[in-house]
Amino acid sequence: MQVMRKTTGVMNDPGVKSVDEIIGMFDRWINEYHSRVDNCIGGIHTNLHELISNSRVSEPSENSAEILGLETHATQFVENCKDLFLLIQELKQHALLQKPTLQAAR
Repeated sequence: MQVMRKTTGVMNDPGVKSVDEIIGMFDRWINEYHSRVDNCIGGIHTNLHELISNSRVSEPSENSAEILGLETHATQFVENCKDLFLLIQELKQHALLQKPTLQAAR
């Protein structure tokens, strides 16, 4: 768990003043995630619809493999983003659960 090691390092970083700052960091990541992923998904859908429209004009067989490939990549991208979002939420929960212990250790 590379991410857990990094998170633990962040929690032990003397530059981080409080556990609340760490939790705030996770909140910022979650908010940023929503914004960026929504923009990416919107762009993917726009490009797919444009490709589908273009494929109707040209030979359907020319673009069908490309469209299928893009749909597959887009679906995988969305699934990866959902996994990342769940991981960030788990890290935030972990920080919340560890808050009393971490505050006592400081």
